[in-house]
Amino acid sequence: MTRRTKRIVATTLAPFFLWSCFAIVFSPALPLTAGILLALGWAVAVAAGGARRRFDRIWIGATVAGIVVIGAIHFTRPLSAARAWIPDQENAVRVSFVDGSVIIENIRDRTFGEDGRVTSLNWESDTFPVDGVERVYFVHEILSPRGLVAHGFLTFAFSDGRHLAISVEARRAAGQSYHPLPGLFRNYELIYVIGRETDLIGERANVRGNPVYLYPIRTSPENARALFRSVIERADRLSSQPEYYNSVTNNCVTNILLHVNELTELPLRYDLRILFPGLADNLLHERELLDFTGTREEARERFRINERSEPIVTPREWSRQIREIPEP
Repeated sequence: MTRRTKRIVATTLAPFFLWSCFAIVFSPALPLTAGILLALGWAVAVAAGGARRRFDRIWIGATVAGIVVIGAIHFTRPLSAARAWIPDQENAVRVSFVDGSVIIENIRDRTFGEDGRVTSLNWESDTFPVDGVERVYFVHEILSPRGLVAHGFLTFAFSDGRHLAISVEARRAAGQSYHPLPGLFRNYELIYVIGRETDLIGERANVRGNPVYLYPIRTSPENARALFRSVIERADRLSSQPEYYNSVTNNCVTNILLHVNELTELPLRYDLRILFPGLADNLLHERELLDFTGTREEARERFRINERSEPIVTPREWSRQIREIPEP
């Protein structure tokens, strides 16, 4: 095999080999230290084999076989909804429709103490009229100083004054913490957490203290109802048909995109503002999906809720409170 041919083969295999190393490091079946050591051993073996000219074809075959085996282990890892989950994500949503209404089981309702700790965690069942959905809002929590890392989710307003927030999240097993890199390698499952606004929004604005924006979406009540139904049906399916979370392809924003595109004639395309969810409100503003005619900077100033998110009195009063926009 000529050097040129070997370089071409090595260049072709390089991205797959690099992926296989990360797949070993972040394998949920291995402690991180063991994963790093095993990946280093795999890398050294491949590098050593590639340095030997006499065994080019054997090296190529062994490298391809190793990548295939690692990929097979990775992509055939079974899903299971019956794991020991962190308490905040212990119960998956169940949904049933009865006479134009939806009964939602496992609605999360947490309260927090002054130190930010959870003082109560309740799982409730409630009934909502599907045709009672009046508005939908996009909640945008900024998680990094530069504003590129963020979490986005939806909340729905009903004609009777109630609100229901729905957040797509990485479902973590007991003892797991979240990080985007392991999120690329099937370390978490996907869950739709449905909860009270005082729980899902209140934690982010009052406990974590991150910038939180509550953007009203420009759409008809009919489309808002169709969006609500689409979201809760998918939430219910995940309880019996679990999926892996992926930090890039199956995350909070891509799933919102999936539901929105079911209802719009001009689908939102995947771009860098999806890869960096902190820019998601820019995408919505550009496509005129925000119910606001000013600039994005003006929208952020107007719809930031942190200054009006405390104190929490009752859920309904608090939901009204965070929507009271002060006069300029």
